[in-house]
Amino acid sequence: MSKKPNASTKAILNKIDEIKREIGAMADRCHTEQRERNEQEDARYKVLSRELSYYEMKLQASGSEAQRAESPWAQFREKCAQGAPQFTVVLREMSTDSFVNGDGETNPIVPLTVGEIIKPLEEGTIIGKLGMRMPTGLRGRYESTTVGTVEVTVEDEGAEVADSTIDLDSVAADYQRLAGKVTATRQSLFQSDGKLEGIIKEQLAKGLARGINKIMLGTELFNAKTRIKGPFVDLKESAVALSAFGNKTFKELNKTKAGLLTLGVSPEYLCWVMSEGTKAELEATPKDAGSGVMVIENDRLCGLPVYCSHYIGDDYIGLGDWSFQLCGLFDKISMIVDPYTKAGEDKVRFILNANYGTLTYRPEAFALAKVTR
Repeated sequence: MSKKPNASTKAILNKIDEIKREIGAMADRCHTEQRERNEQEDARYKVLSRELSYYEMKLQASGSEAQRAESPWAQFREKCAQGAPQFTVVLREMSTDSFVNGDGETNPIVPLTVGEIIKPLEEGTIIGKLGMRMPTGLRGRYESTTVGTVEVTVEDEGAEVADSTIDLDSVAADYQRLAGKVTATRQSLFQSDGKLEGIIKEQLAKGLARGINKIMLGTELFNAKTRIKGPFVDLKESAVALSAFGNKTFKELNKTKAGLLTLGVSPEYLCWVMSEGTKAELEATPKDAGSGVMVIENDRLCGLPVYCSHYIGDDYIGLGDWSFQLCGLFDKISMIVDPYTKAGEDKVRFILNANYGTLTYRPEAFALAKVTR
């Protein structure tokens, strides 16, 4: 039987629960009102995140995480009673801290320590920077109403004005399952002193973020099974052809921006998306001969911010107002640690499942240019 947490540990645990409840309440408000955090909430969220990180480090340092409850099932019941929106149940077999050698003596187990962990090359996922709406906990059919414009006319005094019509329509977000699975031997898990399990969980979560970025920002479907897509897939065939990078580049890209503005797209939320390689080229391409001013300077192009992702590729430059693109999580993200299915092979499976949907409210709010090299 595990030990009861001491008073100091209970105080830390209570503080962590208090912070998480406040963050959860904030998330519920934003979801209910279908909005991002406001300035006051954002500042409070940063404070809460720092405090949560501090108390979690104290808890880890105390070595009392295993003492949080009398059993994993007690944690499970507690989570259910609290109505927690997301949690993970990890079933583990009993372990020992020592073994008996051939002479009948008890010796401590000394795990193999993994020293240098070489992680995969990463770039920052940029979905959060684009201003895209990303609600969570969606269920059923997620629909949005689109409203057309109403025009007025000039009439003589006392003359009857004709009726104006409002074009109303609705669009629904399609969603699909995103999944990942990693299988590891129990030997590799205990030889790494627990590090490998953390790496697997971290990379599965990051893999989900990579998949969403690839779907949202790519110019091709994720794979043959994919129905959900970002705004650039349908624009690939009609992408505006740019000249080879040179004196015409700035004018051509500015013309692409002007095309969206002419359609009534507000410049307030417009931004460019391109690869880091393409951005580097444009940072070395002058606007005109002899000016010394480059096409991209201070991460801005034609007055608009530039964000980078390799998922769009080096051959394309995207422009759009991402407030017209929805990417939402249906239900919850599931992370299952399964030590049973492959028990005959002494393996543990880590399985992640999520259902994400996407919808382009206004396809005309996006444009795509093809780079000539």
